This record gives sequence, structure tokens and C-alpha cells, in this order.
Amino acid sequence: MNLKLKTVLAFFVFFLWTVMGVAADSKNIPEISPDYVETLLAEGRVTRNVDGKNDTTHLEFLPNSPLAKDFLKVSTTKSKPSFLTESLYYIEKPEGSTGSDMKLISQIVQSISTLEGIEYYSNSAGKTKILYSDVYVIDNLKNKNKLPDDETAEVNNRELYTCFVDASFGECFYKVNYKQKDNELSMIITLVEPIKFGFINAIKADNLVICIDILDKGDYLLMYLNAKVNYPSLSIFDNRVRSSLQARVDALYNWFVSSYEDKKK
Repeated sequence: MNLKLKTVLAFFVFFLWTVMGVAADSKNIPEISPDYVETLLAEGRVTRNVDGKNDTTHLEFLPNSPLAKDFLKVSTTKSKPSFLTESLYYIEKPEGSTGSDMKLISQIVQSISTLEGIEYYSNSAGKTKILYSDVYVIDNLKNKNKLPDDETAEVNNRELYTCFVDASFGECFYKVNYKQKDNELSMIITLVEPIKFGFINAIKADNLVICIDILDKGDYLLMYLNAKVNYPSLSIFDNRVRSSLQARVDALYNWFVSSYEDKKK
């Protein structure tokens, strides 16, 4: 092999190594464990469900970011919830969209009423059903007067009360707490009145908490959700509560992504 050919081959090998190295670096997402990056990029999500026989306090996919860290302090009335579901999503922005979308994200998550009519797959019915027939902000828990959305309100440290008319559980009342810092926005949704199955308080106040964190990374978004719940240790509740909770987490993700994509068109 002559010197010229060796030089060309050496340059080609160096070029491939450089390109592959850059590609590998580009897949680094510093807020999450490298153990999950490959799956997250390939499938768009990582998810897990944990029952009370295991550690329901550990948040495996929690981003290492300022607002998401606050979720470590969030719990139900028991130190160990009966069930935890946790998901992390990778959302590509439209081609050429690399600027900050925090204003848009803030508007979407404060447009609570747009959750009305979202669908979910009901395992018990074996078909897709409407999850919430009505969703709205209320003035307070005493009067429960319906208020319009205020999507342009200052989102950081905002607190509001809401009513979700749920297909399975009827009227459910939640407190929603928002925070925003730089390129990150978080929501903590806490049940404030019991959910009943007949005459039984299936889920008491403060025993269902959903945490949402959205990070704007320039050309993509990271969206993290977890939901923790306590309920009586009766077999009639297990499957229904667990499948319902997972369906609601998926529905919240689908609602956000659908709203985001519509507004980015």
C-alpha cells in the first residue's frame, strides 16, 4: 500500500471517528441517567409501574433539574404510596424550531379546560373512551364557581383549584401548583376531596398526586410525569386504580403534545 493511499485511509478513519463521536455526544442528555438515553431516543419514552411490594418512593427517571428535584419532597399522606407510575418522554420540536417555547408551554398548561374531551383506552371496556367530559377552574372549594382559563397569567408560583369531571370517578377536585424557572416548568396536581366508589372513600384527599415537569432543550422537549396514590388494600381497587392512573398519565401527555403540535403549526 503506497503512502498516498495510507494517508487517504487514515484521514477517512479519522473522519468517521470524529463524526461518530459527535453523534454520540449529541445523544447525551445531562439531566437523565445515560442508562436510559438510548431507549428514550429510540422509543420516545421510558416508563415503569411500581406496586406497594416494592419501593414506591424512588423516582428512577426524575430529571436532574432544579424544579424536578422538588418532586422528591412531594408525597401522599403515607410515606410509601400504594402505587407509583413514572414516565419520561422525548419530544422532538418541528424542524427548524430551536428557540425557547416557554411562553407557549405556559399557555398550554394553564389552558385547563382544553382537557375536556380527551380520550383514553379503557382496559375494562376494551375500547377508547372520553376521559373528562368537563374540566374547569373554580374560585374556591367552598363555592366551586366555574371560572374561565387565564392562560396568560404569571405561571411561576401560581396556585388554582380545578374540577375534572371524570368518566370513572365523577367530579374530582384538585389543587394545581405551578413553578417556572428559566427553561423549565413544573406542575403538581393534588387531589383535595375524596374519590368515592359507592359509599367508600377509595382515594382520600392528598392521597393522589401527579407531578409534571417540562424542560425546553432548544430543539427538543423533555417531559417527565409521575403519579403516586394511596388506596385501601382491597383487591377490588387494585387493577381499577392502577390502570386508571396509568391511563390518566398517558392522557395528560397526549393532551400536552397534541396542544403543542397544534400551536406550532
